[in-house]
Amino acid sequence: ETFRDQDALEIEKRIKEYEKEVIWLKQNLPRDSKDEVLDKLNEDVRSTSSMKDLILDLGNKALLDRHMIKIFALLPEGHNYLPNRPFKLSELINDEILTVKDKVAEISAIASGEYAISQTLEEIKKMWATMEFIVINYRDIKDKFILGTIEEIMIRLEDDQVSIQTMLGSKNVQEIRAEVEEWE
Repeated sequence: ETFRDQDALEIEKRIKEYEKEVIWLKQNLPRDSKDEVLDKLNEDVRSTSSMKDLILDLGNKALLDRHMIKIFALLPEGHNYLPNRPFKLSELINDEILTVKDKVAEISAIASGEYAISQTLEEIKKMWATMEFIVINYRDIKDKFILGTIEEIMIRLEDDQVSIQTMLGSKNVQEIRAEVEEWE
């Protein structure tokens, strides 16, 4: 399986389980004994554990192709991200992704912020698409109508305007600003 097929949260959970297991094994060894296999396991678990944040950042389900392109551009060799080409974490490590892990974390955080904004915007769109308006006849004229009560509509409109203004003030809106501004 490729890295993008993995569940980063599950990987983090497994790493923590291995850490606990290593501690338990060390505590249950006879006091002055040495176990090379346990030492190697401990070394491997520590090494993987040190990459836990990077694994979570790269495994962020909010990362879109545009984010992955930026991440791959950070690599010293300037690799290109190809959406249909799977990659493995070991390949990225060989390509020195650890040297840019802080920038990867920034991109991942922005992707999460964009995702949250997009989800909120979708909720607003859905609400307005399904909102039913009460109409009444205008002065008993057969084909003329006016809106009935608009209090609820105005409250919802004002709430959504505040939400959209908040989105536009977010540092994470840059890539999706045009879509948000459509609803301003």
